[in-house]
Amino acid sequence: QIFKQGEALLKKGDYARAVDSLSEAMKANPQEPEYRAWWAWARFENPQASKADLASDTLRIIEDVIKAKATFALGHYWLGQVWKSLNDPAHAEKAFREAASLQKPFIDAERELRLIEMRRARASSSRASVPEEAKRSGPSGRTSSATKGGGFLNRLLKR
Repeated sequence: QIFKQGEALLKKGDYARAVDSLSEAMKANPQEPEYRAWWAWARFENPQASKADLASDTLRIIEDVIKAKATFALGHYWLGQVWKSLNDPAHAEKAFREAASLQKPFIDAERELRLIEMRRARASSSRASVPEEAKRSGPSGRTSSATKGGGFLNRLLKR
């Protein structure tokens, strides 16, 4: 009951009370590893919390829970979110893929994977277009307006 209350408070965005309820749930049932993961996630999700300070502790706790309960899809998703906040897309992608494979459908994990793939495609297409831009530049290294396909007005409108 206490756990359900903590879960509901977390979903409402009442992080301080959610952490308290989830802490009580852990004390009442220390054998349930998921309670620790929910507690760690509630602390990390709190907008007033320093994500940088809590990231390594949150990762450690949720990874320990996943070792005990490998099929905990939400735990994998939370790991992905923490890795994402640490700007580590490779680890984030791996965690989101694991979450999506464990729970069908896991819309949030699938959305994160699509975003990662879109960013990857955008980055590779922008890298591919750089040499083309360099080919059009003149000796000064600046692209001439004639090569770009217009003068001042076209450059102004493209910004």
